[in-house]
Amino acid sequence: MARTDDLPVSRVQQAVLASAVVVASTFGRFRPGNQDPAYRGPYVMAPGCNMAITAALYEAAGGFPRTAIEDVHEDRALVNAVRRLTTRYGAHREVVVRASARRAHAWGLVRTLGWYADHRYRPDVVDIR
Repeated sequence: MARTDDLPVSRVQQAVLASAVVVASTFGRFRPGNQDPAYRGPYVMAPGCNMAITAALYEAAGGFPRTAIEDVHEDRALVNAVRRLTTRYGAHREVVVRASARRAHAWGLVRTLGWYADHRYRPDVVDIR
């Protein structure tokens, strides 16, 4: 069930966050950590809140890595593991998922982008639930 206790997000904030996701997704395609001859297809940004995967593919890819959130972007690691196994993945723009903006509210957009870029921004407390 979706949380309903988040702060409201204005249309302007929605547009800024959506644009930031598009920019981040574009940069992700060129990020050195997402380049490897073993990958069977292009990088696709797939945040965990907006990821669908079969159980068989999840298991074949090794699932989410068992790491601390501060150490590895688990979503990116899983996507890249899937890219080693198949070309049958992709972004589907017709699917819309409501996601929390708690991190952006707590840290601001620039710091949030720094966190997602490569943990350039590291607050003392990462878990903002």
